[in-house]
Amino acid sequence: MSGNFADIVGFQLEKVHTGIISWLLDTENHSVSMSDKIVILNKLLNSSLQDDDVIKIKPTQEYSFGRSRRIDLVVEVTSKKGDTRYLVIECKTDSDVNEDQLQKSKEAFLRKKLNSNCYFFVLTLGASQFAYQHLADKIKELEFVVLDVSKTHQIFSSLSIKDKSKIYDDWCEALEKEERRFSNIDQVLSTMESPWDEQLKKRGYRLGFPLFYMFYAKLRERRSILQ
Repeated sequence: MSGNFADIVGFQLEKVHTGIISWLLDTENHSVSMSDKIVILNKLLNSSLQDDDVIKIKPTQEYSFGRSRRIDLVVEVTSKKGDTRYLVIECKTDSDVNEDQLQKSKEAFLRKKLNSNCYFFVLTLGASQFAYQHLADKIKELEFVVLDVSKTHQIFSSLSIKDKSKIYDDWCEALEKEERRFSNIDQVLSTMESPWDEQLKKRGYRLGFPLFYMFYAKLRERRSILQ
């Protein structure tokens, strides 16, 4: 096993990813510069914020509405002008994206933060980035922005803390490796005895649902090229 913390803890665990995003954005974390935090926010919000426009960023993991409902991550951004924006983020790794969950989470949050500026995202990391495709139009209607592995890596990579933070470097590396696993899945499987070959684990693949969806997506990609 590699020494990458995301691999050790488990890439498939949603809290690995929401935890890193929280750590990167939290203004209480002074090991990440405000400039880096603003770069991330501008990419997520398609905005042009400056470093001194924001006075506080407060991420809350497992944002609770009581016992019945939780949102994986809510990021509260308070500006110097006193206005507040909320980034509402649901994260899926190797599980299905649930349209009903997204809709109810959005409705519940909007009821709680009536007339607030809210932005909704769903991170589809791992097999979820392939499994959600049949819901793409419905998710768009719900005004959720989908961030798959590639888009997530684009947004969060190349910050000034690169090569200065093992936590950050490990996470970016883990996202890159997940991209490569998808890119090479057909070639790798052709060298294995079966899709349950234990050698696949040593390559970082997660057997079962994640691997099958990854391979199916590669077949669809090949088919679209041939048509």
